[in-house]
Amino acid sequence: MKKVLIYCLALTIVLGGCKKKSPTGEVKEDPKETEIPTGPDGKGGSIPAKADIYLFGKNGLPSANYVLWTENTKLDNFLSYNLDAMAIEGLFIQGNKINTDKSVNFFGSHLIGNNKYRISFFSKDKYYHLAETLKVPISANFTEASIAYTFYNKSLYMLAEGVGVNGTLNYYYKITDKGDFTVHTVTPNVDYDFIAGSNQGAILSNQTIKLLWTDVKMYRDQNLIHNFQIQAEGYSYLTMLDMQMIDDQLAFFSCSARRDSDGKMKYLYITANLNTKTINYSAAQEIPLNATIGNVLINQSKVYIPVTAPDTKECYYLTLLRNPAGGYTVQKVELETPGTENFHADQIFISGDDVYVQGGEGTLPCYWKNNKLMRLKHNNVNTAYIHDIRK
Repeated sequence: MKKVLIYCLALTIVLGGCKKKSPTGEVKEDPKETEIPTGPDGKGGSIPAKADIYLFGKNGLPSANYVLWTENTKLDNFLSYNLDAMAIEGLFIQGNKINTDKSVNFFGSHLIGNNKYRISFFSKDKYYHLAETLKVPISANFTEASIAYTFYNKSLYMLAEGVGVNGTLNYYYKITDKGDFTVHTVTPNVDYDFIAGSNQGAILSNQTIKLLWTDVKMYRDQNLIHNFQIQAEGYSYLTMLDMQMIDDQLAFFSCSARRDSDGKMKYLYITANLNTKTINYSAAQEIPLNATIGNVLINQSKVYIPVTAPDTKECYYLTLLRNPAGGYTVQKVELETPGTENFHADQIFISGDDVYVQGGEGTLPCYWKNNKLMRLKHNNVNTAYIHDIRK
């Protein structure tokens, strides 16, 4: 989902000293799908996915214990092992090949000692280091970094980087809703920023920000598609914040930029056509200059952008429908924000006809279902927040 540069705790300290200084490593792709026994068959234990909605986050400081909510029910200690060395990033509702039952699982990283991390998949009773399971040749002396993740067509994509015996490795893990786990090589020695799914393979990008334009190189798995030079008249320092695919050929970026006329920051919408190698942009006039935007979601070619406007204490989301001229028809949908606390809207999820928005009320998590505020149980703690939300 979001842009998302998700880094595992302090792993950039380790990777920073060895990245791009060694010959290119190689990830050997296993053509066979590997199934990790985590589903309701009982092989790895499971949390049956029976509720209408699951939310995952942390509850309380300073220990920041992980919590699983099923709407207004709060579940502590939902995994049967110690999580002190774990950094869980999100949850994944997954089935299996044996039956149609689904289970709640998690993904993130595991500290294995001396600032070394491994990207991991967590079920109720067991956790798995994906590099070990899929035989990625990471050196025992180095760490594995989670760069970004996204969901597409009920599959989870996790962009990763590790250091092997022959140098830096770049790859992504794909986990399907049926319980299949695969690893895929991507172009090595690239500082990737985003990953998005498509029917024609994962789309990856990296950006180099310059004064008057930004170079965005886009790849489909190992193949360079094009180096887009993204410019917008009257703007400088364009910075891509998030990337998703509208369809297999059209990439959508939310972008911040400095408006040259007054030096203030502005949001832009950028589309890059991977077939024609052309770009298009339009200014996001609907978003105030001092507002913040959350994770972009694309559902059935419609773009959803959550917005927090601190001056007016508003939260809302925009729906953008692309028109034939290349611009957008925009609809603003306000979210219920009663009381005096500051609210924020971070991420959007679509399930059937229902629209869920993840966010917060002051220091506590909340979400909206079809624009109506839904508060969670927190047991009177002073801080809690949501990592993820799934239905």
